[in-house]
Amino acid sequence: MKLNSLTLSVGFFLVVGFSALSAPIDCKKMISGLSPLRAQRDLSRDPVALITAEDGLIKSGPIFKRWDEELQTSIYTTIAEPKKDGTVPWVFKDAKAVLIFFHGSGTAKASGKNFAENQNILRPFGVAGVSLDLPFHGDNKGSEKLKNMDQFMDWINQFVIKVRKESDQTGKKIPLYMMGHSFGPSVIQEYVERYPKEITDFLLMSPAGDFHPALKYTYEKITTPGEKYLEGDPVIENAAGGEWAGSLEGQFTWHKKGAFDKIPGRMLIGEKDEWWPGNKELAAKVGVAQPFEFEQPLKYLEKKYPKMRITTIPGVGHMLFEAQDAKGENFVRKSILDMLGVPDKDRNPPGVGITPGEKIALLYQTSPLFRDWLGNRYVHTFSNPKRVEGVLKDWEKSKLDAWRQVLERMPGEFPDFVRARGFSVASATARTKLNDPSLDGAGAKLQQDLLIYLTGDNKQKSEILTKKDPETPKTVRVQQALLDKGWAPTKSGATGPLIRELFEKKITEKGATNIQASPAGHRVIKLSYEVEGTKFENLLLDYTEAELQTKVNELYIKAFENNNFNPPGDIIEVLDEGVRWKFSAKDKSTVTNLQFGL
Repeated sequence: MKLNSLTLSVGFFLVVGFSALSAPIDCKKMISGLSPLRAQRDLSRDPVALITAEDGLIKSGPIFKRWDEELQTSIYTTIAEPKKDGTVPWVFKDAKAVLIFFHGSGTAKASGKNFAENQNILRPFGVAGVSLDLPFHGDNKGSEKLKNMDQFMDWINQFVIKVRKESDQTGKKIPLYMMGHSFGPSVIQEYVERYPKEITDFLLMSPAGDFHPALKYTYEKITTPGEKYLEGDPVIENAAGGEWAGSLEGQFTWHKKGAFDKIPGRMLIGEKDEWWPGNKELAAKVGVAQPFEFEQPLKYLEKKYPKMRITTIPGVGHMLFEAQDAKGENFVRKSILDMLGVPDKDRNPPGVGITPGEKIALLYQTSPLFRDWLGNRYVHTFSNPKRVEGVLKDWEKSKLDAWRQVLERMPGEFPDFVRARGFSVASATARTKLNDPSLDGAGAKLQQDLLIYLTGDNKQKSEILTKKDPETPKTVRVQQALLDKGWAPTKSGATGPLIRELFEKKITEKGATNIQASPAGHRVIKLSYEVEGTKFENLLLDYTEAELQTKVNELYIKAFENNNFNPPGDIIEVLDEGVRWKFSAKDKSTVTNLQFGL
């Protein structure tokens, strides 16, 4: 089977809902009367929650977590379009295959959510990822009966049956694949011996266990005492998880049976895997002789799985997830795509996108602020597409209004922050007037600085308060074209340079006569003259070029200080000594469209 890349659309949405009322409910009145003020007030009360409201989408990507009551564990799936009642299917409608992942054991980090990144990567290829927390890991509290191999395999098969049932609801039969890391491969190997017809293929990564004397010796004599030498973050032990995996280790039967060729299988193993006998450096650090060679368990597996493709990765240990080949291609992802039959030409699909309904479901799961804002109205959100589309608009508007309120209260609540980030605050405040819910780069930076100020340690807070405001106005220059503009008559008068000195030069070149100047305002003169018998009058600035450049810079900074500007393009409007100035500061460096009046 070959999978083609799948293009996914990105969307946004809005919320309506219900509250407990003693009187009969008038749905239309209630929906139209949902108070955005309540949402605004709630959202603006906690700036940290507001700023981080959608962080969960970024951290986990489009992965949906749900609790399965029957299996008593958490299930992690690629997000799918919610049904009308708000429930999210395990397998998205257009899926062409399902890949089930089994994690390792014995550490606090071991969980089904560890597969989230690969689940995200696979979605554009039309592959739905499904994983779960194994007993005594993650959210799974475990049970004594699952320390029995037969009972555990029945439990795994229940899980697979659920996955199959969910995939069948897409309206077509699609293949199931499995992959696992460390302890996960043993789960797969035992399962395929018992249920060889359930899956199409499998991928084993860094298989560990007692299936060969070399691995048993290495784990007991070298890996365990050598944990302090392992690279990466310190390993936090999950004693209950490790004890459970250990209780099953002696009950695995897959390695006691003959050759298995019903499913081809694939395997990735690091040449320096700390659980295998190939890591001589670790053995030396521990001070224990290593009587076994890396090839011994490898040859056993080659004999056990005569059709298996085994890839040894040079210089890589047990945690091989980021290992790359000579071309810079990730070994794990390449092996997954090879197993799934994705053609090389289709391996650069568009980025992962989510639909409006999917985003609602993910936000409701990952964002406490959004969940509180939406409340029990969630189940009514998916009744029709227009309501779904509307939810994001309402949410985005509520966030914008809340951010506006945070900015308005900021001088009173966080005065030292405003002193340090005054220009950024002014810029963000002006942008909210546009009713544009999106943040520009400066707005996003301000939110992150505020987040650090409110949640960081003393050192981080001090850095925010002492570093230069990134929105501090830079030196701006008046566009030379405004100064070099030629004189020309118009229906309403004449145009030319803004400065008196340059203007007089231009009209003199045109043969102007009867040139007279009179004061009109602060450093503004009215110039009267004749050209070819026609009388003209112009208001001009009585500045030299250098003086005008200095004056415009002063006005630019003054505008920021008084919040007298409008993005985008920083349109500056300032009243200075009776003269009204208006100009644009393109890219905050070049002044264009300079105008003035009295």
